[in-house]
Amino acid sequence: MLLFLGYLQDKDKVHAALLQPYMSAINQAHIDFRFPAPAMGHDVNLARKGFGEVEVEHTLKTAVRSPLPACVAYEILQLGLRTTNTHTLRRCACLLVAFAWFARADTGILIRRAHVTRQTNCMGLDERTKTVTCHLTVPIWRAQSWEHDPASVFNKLLERWENSQHHAPDDFYWSTSDDNYTDA
Repeated sequence: MLLFLGYLQDKDKVHAALLQPYMSAINQAHIDFRFPAPAMGHDVNLARKGFGEVEVEHTLKTAVRSPLPACVAYEILQLGLRTTNTHTLRRCACLLVAFAWFARADTGILIRRAHVTRQTNCMGLDERTKTVTCHLTVPIWRAQSWEHDPASVFNKLLERWENSQHHAPDDFYWSTSDDNYTDA
């Protein structure tokens, strides 16, 4: 059994977290033929632990994540307000919405125009915009801070994005007229 685990690790055939189904199948096959289960015991547990440690040493380190500084977000906002390129405007607006909501980059990727409500002093997102489908939707709001955004530039950026497109309620909020996409 230990040689088999070594072979799997050496050939990068299976990851440490996915070993259990292999070991269960091996044990069950042995039990079915009235042999002792070989993938059990202290030595096998140590081998599995070592398997994971070796795997970690050979994989790339996960990128260190850090928050987007507010000054960078402000520069992105300014770029969005002055650009004449629709795709740059979309990127800026999308990044700023993620920043304003403290969201991951993929949150809201499936947002539809009907899911966004904007008023002078706030922006609302219907919870269906999350990547996980919900059966019950409740809008969540981001209030405008007149102290920190007296010129309402965040709202102006979103207004500029929305005015650059002619979205129907079922259109993806971040789509442009020349995007090719499907709901599949």
